[in-house]
This record gives sequence, C-alpha cells and structure tokens, in this order.
Amino acid sequence: LGVLPPVQVINSRGAKEALTPGRVVFVKLGTGPPEPAIILRSAAQSSAPSAAAPARPRLVLSLNNTPSSSVNNANSESNDPSRQLYIIALNRGFPSTNTKPDAAPAPAPSTSQPDPAPGRIGLGGRIGKGQEAPKQSQTVKLPYHGLAGEVAYIVMQVSGDMVLQICKSKVKVEPEQILESMNPVAATRAVQSLQDILDNSNEVESLDPVKDLKLNEIDIVESYLQRSSCMEAMAAFKCHACPKLADQYGLVYQHRRIKERIQQLKYEVSDAALQQLPEYHQRMQVLEQLGYIDEEKVVQMKGRVMCELNSCDELVASEMIFAGVLADLEPEAAVALLSAFVFQEKTENEPMLGADLAAACQRIKDLALLAGALQKECGMDIDPQEYTRDILKFGLVEVVYEWAKGTPFADICMLTDVPEGSIVRTIVRLDEACREVKDAARLMGDSALFLKMQTASERIKRDIVFSASLYVSKA
Repeated sequence: LGVLPPVQVINSRGAKEALTPGRVVFVKLGTGPPEPAIILRSAAQSSAPSAAAPARPRLVLSLNNTPSSSVNNANSESNDPSRQLYIIALNRGFPSTNTKPDAAPAPAPSTSQPDPAPGRIGLGGRIGKGQEAPKQSQTVKLPYHGLAGEVAYIVMQVSGDMVLQICKSKVKVEPEQILESMNPVAATRAVQSLQDILDNSNEVESLDPVKDLKLNEIDIVESYLQRSSCMEAMAAFKCHACPKLADQYGLVYQHRRIKERIQQLKYEVSDAALQQLPEYHQRMQVLEQLGYIDEEKVVQMKGRVMCELNSCDELVASEMIFAGVLADLEPEAAVALLSAFVFQEKTENEPMLGADLAAACQRIKDLALLAGALQKECGMDIDPQEYTRDILKFGLVEVVYEWAKGTPFADICMLTDVPEGSIVRTIVRLDEACREVKDAARLMGDSALFLKMQTASERIKRDIVFSASLYVSKA
C-alpha cells in the first residue's frame, strides 16, 4: 500500500464525479498508514488557500511501508489545481503529526447593514425587511488542528493522487462552516461521522472500479481491487480500538527508522557504495609503480610532494620536479614552464622559445605521455596523446617568460592572440603555483629550487597585473 494508485484512477470520470463533498476516502499522509477523511471541497469549487496535510496513522499493517515525506509537505506533490481536495481527517498524534490544536479563528466583527429594500438581494442572499445582513465569512488558515472532545482532527488540502481508497459511504457535512469559520459543531459532527465509519467496517467498502469509477483497463482494475481488498481487511483489525495505539506505533516507527539508518550506514561504509572503486584501485596501482606509495599503501616522499601541488596536474608536475627539469632553468624560464600547467585556453600562435626552454617543454611533454601510457596500462580509460594535450598548454610560455624578464604589459600582449584578461589571470595563478612548488622544495630539502621559485614569484609580481584594481594606475 506504500505505492499510490495509478493517476488514471484519480483522473477517471467516475472518480471526479465521486470526489464530492461528504465522500469518505482514505488518504496517504505523512509517515503513517492510510487516514480516513471526508471530502469538504475541491479546489475547482473554491479558491481557498492551499495548506499542508498532517495525518493520523490508523492501519498498523502499513508499518511494512517505507516512511514517506513529512505531512507538512504532503500537498507539494501535485500543483494541478483541478486535483486538489480540501478534507477533514482524524489525527491522533502519530510520529510526524504530533501537533498541538490550533486556536479557533476569531469571529469577524458584526457588520449590521440596513435592508436596502424589501425583497432585494443583500450581502448573503435575499433578506427581508428589518433583518441584518449576514456576517462576513472568514477563511481558516490551513492546516488547522482541532479537537472534537478527545479526538484530534485536522483540516487541510491534499493532492488528488494521495487518495488511496474512495469509499461508498457518504456523510452529511457542512463545508462552508468548517472551511470558512471552523464551526466547532460542524467539525464535531464530521469527526463523529468518521468515528462511526471506523466502528463499522462494512462502511469502508470501496466503489466498484468498473460500475462506479468507469475504469476499463484490466491492469488498473485488478490493482485497484487488490488495494481495496487490503484496505477493507485492515480496517477490521481490532488493534485500532486500542487507546495506546499511537504510542505503540510511535515506538515501532522509531525502531524501524533506526534499523533503516543502520542499513544505510553499513552500505555507505561497504565497498558496494564506492561507484569508482575499480578506478580507485587503478590509480593506486599507478601511484605504486611511480613510487608515490609503497606496497603497503604508505605515502612516500614523492606522494607528500604531490600533495603540495593543487593548482596544476599533480602527477605530471611532481614527475617534472623529481626529474630535475626546473633545476637547469633560470627563474624566468622556470615560471614560464609552469604556465603550461596553469594556462588552459586555446591559441593559434606558436611561441618562439629559446633552446633551453624549448627542450624543457619537450621533456615535460614526454613525462606527460609516459604518465598517460602508464595509466592506460593499469586499465584506466585514457588516451596518452589526448591526456597530454589536455593538461599542457604552451600558448603563454613566451608571454610569461618576457613578462618575468621585465617586458612591459603592452608589449607582451602583442606576442599572442590571447585576451589581456586571460594573460592577467594566468600570471596571477602562476604566483600560487610558484608558492606550491616552493613548499614542495622545502619539503624535499631542495634549497636551490626553493630560492629559484621565490625569485620567479618576485619577478612576475609587478606592475598592472598585481595592482589592486585595473582602473588604478600610477600618475
């Protein structure tokens, strides 16, 4: 019974004709079993405000269901106004619906009006001479929680697709008195009618799906009959007369929620929850073969250095550092080489590089190809050539080199077709990359590399690129 009936049932011509004021239905609200309720009005008949829908669980066999969303969000499942219903339902304070009764709305002030003329239409209809016009109606704020004696009830708006069963029973109800002024007498009569129906299981018989609801699809009819049979059988259970049913259900409900939470946590810590588990083992194999971890999965020095690099591809950058590519370069060339990791845009211009810098670019390209090939051998879906093109972009190597040498910004912009904003952004990010490599050098104990990256950072941090604002310049 946890699955709502097909939409075809609610949208059938017979169901639309049956869901009229006074019809007894069972609805699924909150985390509890189906609730007995009386239709007060459909949204198509009134523009009363929408409201949430708490519910009182009544049928204990529904404990086998997975708890649904809270009652306060019950009316959010359908935004179709033609399928919204205003109902009054019993509410005995089950787990998700333990809400204190609301205060009754204050009566509207008396607005006596003289008879406009004998036989004329007044504010509330045809009125006679000397009579006062009726009081202005007041709309009740929904959901409304109330008490009829010792029986809790609730008035709210629900979507039509939350109706589980449409009963043959139909009772006399006063929708206007309940929805507009929350008349306690009218509400008590409706609640008493529901109580009488609960005491007599014969009155919860469902409408015939073929004769009454005009359903003609075999699958839907069979499903509806099976559901209705279960609902009628459950309504006859004697346990519903127990005065401690709400407390007992609450304990069982909490116990079930705890068991479900335990199962969820067990799944989350299991290998089955790791959707990327195969790729995880493949990457661990790559790290082990390159010496970043040992056979016991203990992080080695290369792994610790790799953890310091976050602004570029960690694997290839670490291989570059340990291969000594930066050791043979001047600070200006070293920071220019790092721009290949930071710059990620496309450019048609080929940089004009010196022999040392061009050789260094080729070395890191070879290291990237080797890293990509190793990852492919370990089972990862990687093309070494494409991997190299994705992580290394040499479009601004010459630009950064000239900038570090002291060339004015206007001149370096003439060396490439890359927009000025991208150049500034790349150089700013390069400063972060220099700090990371400097930290890696400190961790390795390489003082020469540390001083080189410190100098490189100082060379690029100048002029308009690192101004507080591009709109601020020296006089």
